[in-house]
Amino acid sequence: QITKFITNVSPKGLEGTQNAGAIRVKVFNSSGQPVPDADILIQHPTSTPAIVLNRKSDSNGEWIEVGLPAAINNYRLVVTKPGYSTDQTYPITAQNPNPTKPDATVVNGQVVEIPFSIDLLSNLTIKTLDEFCQNLNGIDLNVRGDKPIGTNPVVYKYNQDHTSVSGQVVLSDIEWDTYTPTLLTGQSYVVRGTSPIQKIEVQPGSSQT
Repeated sequence: QITKFITNVSPKGLEGTQNAGAIRVKVFNSSGQPVPDADILIQHPTSTPAIVLNRKSDSNGEWIEVGLPAAINNYRLVVTKPGYSTDQTYPITAQNPNPTKPDATVVNGQVVEIPFSIDLLSNLTIKTLDEFCQNLNGIDLNVRGDKPIGTNPVVYKYNQDHTSVSGQVVLSDIEWDTYTPTLLTGQSYVVRGTSPIQKIEVQPGSSQT
């Protein structure tokens, strides 16, 4: 019987060398449990040649990538899994000058540890009804989650405008979060009530209206 396996061998206490660094990725779900077999994309587009690596988290939800050339805020990491949400690092831009999880910095002879949180995708249907519980079509809403991807100013991970069709705004394959729908201005309507009372807490792997 032949068994195949892959391992990383590195100096004790340091996953790397003096002329390179390392990234340790840890993937958890919403309950803090490790997520095995998550897809991990590691990109360093400005290196020569460009570094593009596709990896998988182990049974502990971890992966260690060694031998990476040093770079400041220039390693983009994207973590996901089929049927799961996506978590990633973000570039520093004019629209998001202070990302909560900026693109990674790798320093020679050091290990940077980056946690990521993903979980099962969910569905949310928001109904727009009149006082007689009849469908209202073409109602413009903003729907915003609570999770930030940037601070000062706050940039939210989910912040999108929608228009109701057949009295519904259907949000498919969204991340677990707390969502707030808001009636956009410039319409001849006011919100008379909501059921359940806003905000809307969406749990992983759920569908609700």
